Amino acid sequence: MNSNQDWAPVVWKKNTPKATSDAIQRGYNVSALHKISDKARVQQKLDNEELPPIKKISRSFSRAMQEARLKNKMTQKQLAQHPKINVKPSVINQYESGKAVPDQKIITNIKTVLGIKGKLR
Repeated sequence: MNSNQDWAPVVWKKNTPKATSDAIQRGYNVSALHKISDKARVQQKLDNEELPPIKKISRSFSRAMQEARLKNKMTQKQLAQHPKINVKPSVINQYESGKAVPDQKIITNIKTVLGIKGKLR
């Protein structure tokens, strides 16, 4: 017999998860109280973080853009497909309804194509 062999049994253990959500995914039995407290901690963390407001297109630019487009007898689709602008028609719709997040390149191209002057955003 070889004396260099180790006949001690090897036992594999899983590391216990630190978060309740990990424990649930791994199949551990977790009480409902822990589930609620984890969700509350995540929600509290989200509530404490203040996010800056998302900038939108101003109402004055939306209105000026729509009036200039109608004055030039263009549809939203025609304006969107203009070689200088080249965006989806839904983007033009969002700009006119004031829901779009401003993109300076698109705004500049729209102003150029429609002939809008002045500092409107």
